[in-house]
Amino acid sequence: TESATHCRQIGGMEETMRIRSLAAAVVLAAACAGRLEAQQIPDSLTFYRALELEGAGKYREAAPLFRAALRVGNPVNALLGLERVYAELGWADSMLVVVESLVVRHPRDETIRSVQLRTLQALGRDADVERAVDRWRRDSPGDPAPYREHARLLIQRGRAAAASQVIERARET
Repeated sequence: TESATHCRQIGGMEETMRIRSLAAAVVLAAACAGRLEAQQIPDSLTFYRALELEGAGKYREAAPLFRAALRVGNPVNALLGLERVYAELGWADSMLVVVESLVVRHPRDETIRSVQLRTLQALGRDADVERAVDRWRRDSPGDPAPYREHARLLIQRGRAAAASQVIERARET
């Protein structure tokens, strides 16, 4: 009976693997044939296809899929993928429009705000970083995250004294 049970388990796993392989093959074949646009991929597969393309170093192909994935469910994972892809392509400035629209829709989301600050810092827009931090503080009163993220970014840039001032301001607040 152990042998029969083991065979049934293996058979079930093989069937599951065949189904997954077939689904992946259909998506990949259609994409390779150039017949599959970002909008045509089922929502549940868009993000995963973008990850595959990113992993393969196909950043230009991954970018529109990550952008499409922003529109469904929780946008944070897609935003982080888009941030990585745009960084590889040298398109950090393109992140601003995306992240600003997400900040409007999710003003208290720490990850979205962190991406916003990182993007502004990467572009050397220090005054905009300060304005974005101030806006985050206003949108999330009493939340230590804006102070923490701001201090972290300052430390990364070798500005420990400024980071200490931010931490002190957080304590006072």
